[in-house]
Formats: sequence, C-alpha cells, structure tokens
Amino acid sequence: MRYWQRWKKEQSEGNTVMNKSTWELPGKILLMVMLFLSTWSLSGQGVTKVTGNVYDRETGEPLPFVNVFFKNTSVGTTTDLDGYFEIESRFVTDSLSASFLSYKTETIPIRIEERNTGLRIFLS
Repeated sequence: MRYWQRWKKEQSEGNTVMNKSTWELPGKILLMVMLFLSTWSLSGQGVTKVTGNVYDRETGEPLPFVNVFFKNTSVGTTTDLDGYFEIESRFVTDSLSASFLSYKTETIPIRIEERNTGLRIFLS
C-alpha cells in the first residue's frame, strides 16, 4: 500500500498516531532533499568568472564578434557590438585567449576561481 493511501486510511479510521512505517517515506524524501541541497551548495565553488572588453591596439576602438575562450578548454564566447564579453567556467584554467580574423591571438593570465572584472584586451 502506498504511503498516501495508508495515511488516508489511518486518518479516516481516526488513527492519529504516526508509527515508524508512516515516517519511512518522508524520511527518505528528506534525506534526498538534504543530499541535493548539499551538492548544490558545493557546485557554486570553483567558478572562474571573467568580464571585459576587447579593443584594437592601434585605433583603440572596441572589436565586435571576437572569440574569447579559456585556454585548453572548450568554454568560449564572443564579444558584443561594443567589444564586451562575459565568460565563466568550472574548469581550472589560468589563461584567457582572444582571437579574431587578421589579428594576432592574445593570451592573458587570470586569477583562478575568482572574479576577473574589467579586463581590457588589445589585439594587434
């Protein structure tokens, strides 16, 4: 008999005493929820987040659609029309690269598992 059916039957019979078997399913559900929440809270650790802009070294103008990626990973993004990008990864990496057609690929060091904001990358 399912938990809810048993509970309904006990309630209709006026039995309000909850025995061990009545708590089996809620206990299992509570354990699963606690495990999920503990894993979820740990998953936020170890994230490297980077934001910044990519510019042309000679003119100083922002470059749109530049490929920005964490070196030696498959995590990447492109800059918007103003040369701005946001990227994050759970992979451990200490370098960020930017590449664009007819420009030399630029690689810069970043701080691992921290926020790296306001980076300015210049391509030549």
